[in-house]
Amino acid sequence: MKVVVTGAAGFIGSHLVERILSDGHEVVGIDGFTDYYARAAKERNVGQARTHSRFRFESLDLSQDDLSSALDGAEAVYHLAGRPGVRAAPMQFDHY
Repeated sequence: MKVVVTGAAGFIGSHLVERILSDGHEVVGIDGFTDYYARAAKERNVGQARTHSRFRFESLDLSQDDLSSALDGAEAVYHLAGRPGVRAAPMQFDHY
């Protein structure tokens, strides 16, 4: 089964990716690497999965990029992506 995980480089997303891979499924991980967290930390989170043959990573902005190829053939989507620091939400509503 092909599964898509948004927020794949985050703490929860990266652990979910590892679990789905260990269950024998194909995973497409999506993350936008926003500047709220250091990119190096998020790269570490997804580092192990990147070595797996059933894992494909796509750096995409969910609010702007075309997700068609990432979603093509997916049987499940776990949407874990989100913008941290919700205090700015009223001023940047379209980013959330």
